[in-house]
Amino acid sequence: MEADIRIAADAAIAEMAQLLASCNQQQANQVPFAGSWTAAQVTEHMRKSLGGCVQLLQGGAKPTTDREPDEKVKDLAIFLDMGVKMESPDFVAPEDKEYDKDALAKEMETLRREFNGALGGKDLSETLTDFEVPFLGEMTRLEVVHFAAYHMQRHNQQMKKIIGRLKGVEV
Repeated sequence: MEADIRIAADAAIAEMAQLLASCNQQQANQVPFAGSWTAAQVTEHMRKSLGGCVQLLQGGAKPTTDREPDEKVKDLAIFLDMGVKMESPDFVAPEDKEYDKDALAKEMETLRREFNGALGGKDLSETLTDFEVPFLGEMTRLEVVHFAAYHMQRHNQQMKKIIGRLKGVEV
């Protein structure tokens, strides 16, 4: 299970960079419909979120002894339900500005390597202590990997809709 979710997270991060790369600079910064972020803003949101995950994975940890290390995974599956509308916490919300899409795609690839590196040789069952995730509290490394994978997969679906609308191909 641990290897599968690591592979899923890696693939989802790579897909986000590829989706952004499929846009030109103008498309990446174009609002596709009222109330939507741009493709670049979605990527920036995920850059901030994934960067936070990397920091958390590299931070303090303690053995998880009072619960199963994957206990919160079922709660994280909410990210895969596209029917549920969510609001981004301010600390990972993207600015309303024009982004350099090539630089942003490169940053996602860099974060992909850092994310994978932060997992290397670490005990995924340990509880991370440097940050409590809103509504979930302290999470294990295994739960953070699930969070990253599910969150990224959710926003990849959003990106496909945005890009489809911009290119006139509904997804």
